[in-house]
Amino acid sequence: MPMRTSRGLAGTCASVAALRERGRVAVEWFDVGDLVVGNPAYVLTDERSWEDVAGLIAVNAAGNHEFDDGLDALRAAVARLSYPMLCANADVGLEATAMIGDVGVIGLTHPPCPDLSHCPALRDDSDLRVTELARELRRDGARWIVVLLHDA
Repeated sequence: MPMRTSRGLAGTCASVAALRERGRVAVEWFDVGDLVVGNPAYVLTDERSWEDVAGLIAVNAAGNHEFDDGLDALRAAVARLSYPMLCANADVGLEATAMIGDVGVIGLTHPPCPDLSHCPALRDDSDLRVTELARELRRDGARWIVVLLHDA
């Protein structure tokens, strides 16, 4: 059930829900950020539709647009989410990692994020931090490690 995007084909919320209902394979949505910016309702309501994806997403990395309304607004939105939003490369009060089953997930925001939104400066040690976090996730039982990088 892919839909055409500017860079090829991508899944839809309906396809994730349908695959889960079929139950033949495990389906988890790992999102890489800018989740609620493209929603057409945003320009009409001036509200981000975080709750519209509740129950579909397992985890997401913060993109640059998650910071558009400032850190306080982001933290308030994250508090209402049913899934973790991760950001290991900026000290913004978000978790760096999550375990989804036996998959360890590390989230990274867009490298130029501070130039594009209200994101504070990124950590200077991001490369070393990812390695350290991956080791911690392995110690915690992660069979696989996935790094979600919001890039563009």
